[in-house]
Amino acid sequence: MIIKHAQHFLTAEGKVFFQEWVKTLQAITAKYPGFDAVWPMVSGENLDEVHLFMVFADEIAYQRWVSGEEHARILGELTVYQLQPWQAKTYVSIS
Repeated sequence: MIIKHAQHFLTAEGKVFFQEWVKTLQAITAKYPGFDAVWPMVSGENLDEVHLFMVFADEIAYQRWVSGEEHARILGELTVYQLQPWQAKTYVSIS
């Protein structure tokens, strides 16, 4: 299992947009084999941050998602709301 954590730094308008954006992301990623879940969270420490967690069965499933056209397109929709570039971390199950 792989969990991708993306940290987005968005304007106030971007955080409102993000709520609908996640729904679109969920609908798109549900079509990808090996995709398991996506959920958004906010940071209690920094109000400009929103966090997105995505779960994939394995590296192959993750690469299938990031190499697709839909990934680049939907990620591009957040660009106009960015205060700074997003950051990501990868967590891999050890069991």
